[in-house]
Amino acid sequence: RTDELASALLAPLRDASGDLRAPASMWLPDEEVRFALDVAGAAHGAPFVPASERALLTYLRARGASVVAAEALRPLAVRRPELRPVLATLDANGALVALALAEPEAGGVAAVLLVPRGRRRGRVTAEEALALQGLSVRASRALATARALERARSRAVEAERVAERADGARLDAEKRASQAQARCALSVRAPGSMREAWVAYSAAARELDKALAASARAAGPAQRTRCLLYTSPSP
Repeated sequence: RTDELASALLAPLRDASGDLRAPASMWLPDEEVRFALDVAGAAHGAPFVPASERALLTYLRARGASVVAAEALRPLAVRRPELRPVLATLDANGALVALALAEPEAGGVAAVLLVPRGRRRGRVTAEEALALQGLSVRASRALATARALERARSRAVEAERVAERADGARLDAEKRASQAQARCALSVRAPGSMREAWVAYSAAARELDKALAASARAAGPAQRTRCLLYTSPSP
């Protein structure tokens, strides 16, 4: 599940910050959800409005880089006003680094990991940046797998629901057919014979039965038989 993946990715990053209360989060812009770690290290989802974090998302998409460090942007933001909202977003979230997770096929930004600053005050080293780039690649693949599994589970659940509805409809149809067969009976008996009885529901049907029985007695039991098909009132 995506929340379990968020916990697995964010917990070690927060541990490395030296502050277990430091904010650590993962954004999923397409799904409009944000996962944040609690004190126990579990990730909890909350609504996320991509427009509110447009500056950082636009910068990540336009730059095409997986690692954006706050301290690397700070000296540049003095003469580049477009970088100030990006830096402000990182600072507001207590992030040392924004790590972009790419869509394996589309190539866009599937998610953003905000690596917590915690007690860290120095800049990200070249070795750390390289390690974070490797983490971005692995996390991107893991996210793609988690999403594929969630879609498969959703399809399986929907298929079960469809099967249950179809089975219920079949049972209901069988029940209705059985009831209709019981209500719509074909009764055949020799005139004047009571060896097979049938029920007439309406007064007109009962009168007709009496008239037919009288006519049959007058004509004689061996001359003809009669077949009466009747339909009962709907229940």
